[in-house]
Amino acid sequence: MTPPSSPSRNQPRSPIGLRQQKNASQSNAAANTNANTSVPKSPLTKLQEAETNLATPLFKPTKSQYTELYFLCKDLHTKLAKYKEGYETVTHELTWYNDFSAMTKETLEAIEDRLEAKLTARFEDLLSKNSCSHQHDEPTPRPPKQQKPPTFAQIAAKPKSKSAPPKQQEAPLILAPLENTTANVVDLADESLDVGFTRVNRVRKTKNGNLLVVAGSNTDKEALKERLLSSNITTKYTIRDPKKRSPRLLISDISPMIPTDNDLLQEIHQQNSHINAAMNYEDFTQQCKVVFHPRPDRSGYKSVVVEVPPTLRTILLSAPLYTKWQVLPIQDYILITRCFRCQGLGHRTEKCPHKNSTCSHCATEGHDYNNCPTKNDSKTAKCTNCTRHNSLPGARHVDTKHQAHSNQCPELRRYKESIFNTTNYGF
Repeated sequence: MTPPSSPSRNQPRSPIGLRQQKNASQSNAAANTNANTSVPKSPLTKLQEAETNLATPLFKPTKSQYTELYFLCKDLHTKLAKYKEGYETVTHELTWYNDFSAMTKETLEAIEDRLEAKLTARFEDLLSKNSCSHQHDEPTPRPPKQQKPPTFAQIAAKPKSKSAPPKQQEAPLILAPLENTTANVVDLADESLDVGFTRVNRVRKTKNGNLLVVAGSNTDKEALKERLLSSNITTKYTIRDPKKRSPRLLISDISPMIPTDNDLLQEIHQQNSHINAAMNYEDFTQQCKVVFHPRPDRSGYKSVVVEVPPTLRTILLSAPLYTKWQVLPIQDYILITRCFRCQGLGHRTEKCPHKNSTCSHCATEGHDYNNCPTKNDSKTAKCTNCTRHNSLPGARHVDTKHQAHSNQCPELRRYKESIFNTTNYGF
């Protein structure tokens, strides 16, 4: 009996057999892929598998499996030690908190007991005093504290008991010459004119050709005025009090929408009720006189200086000043006349009596501030006006360690004060 012959290579196969063979190969490849891409196992699972394998008598672990098992046990031992340490810490904190709560409770109860005892004793004491107020004695006075003797520094720091007398304000008087007469200071040196005990600080000739006599106080001025009126000097001079200047105000940030001064005055009078109610437009324009215009800024906004009587000054400063769509800043204006040649106050460079320039920084004659070699050194600053003041006989010395243009200059303050005293502010 002959065995069945195997199919030759050249013999064609059926389509069904090829499809089954292809599906089987695909299923085997998928199984191999799933086995290779399995989910990683946790250390605990690996340890359990290792214990199971060790319990199997025919299982013989390799060296790598022993190493992996060693590190797994070491990692679990470290984590267990940390968990144990954390547990001990939490247990200790809970114990401390319980002890602290118990101690705090006992302390609060003790404090409440002491306060209740004190309040009860105080209440009983007050009741006993009210019930027998006629019997209780006067309280025993406390013994005086022993005062330590003062030290030398404390004695030296105490102010002097004798205060300096207040400085009296000077009082000027004007002697205006009559027609066909020239003012001369020598006329006041007539032997027939007896000044007596009247104090006269100085006498000088003014720019208008009058004589200015400055008395030490208003009392001295009145006494001097009576003596002058009863003397022969009335045939040459008219004696009168100096006329104070009117106050000036600076109005700033005027819009270019207001081109002229008349438009500005009209807008101020129409839009401000406190001015409109006080006077009409004609009186306002007569009293409010525009003196000059400072230099305008780059944006076209300008400023103006007006001269007004004291009553109108009070009205203008009593409320904001509205014009069109803005509020105009307004403040008192004091003109400081300064010479940039000698740095003096009260005159300009055109009428300066000096020929050489004086530095405003170091007070050295012969160069100006731009050519000063020490202008950047604040230690070399020296005021020329205060230096001239200190050189006068009998003058009270002032500090000179500042520039001539400094706002802290005593001579500049004195000049501003003189302008303030000669301006009629209505008070």
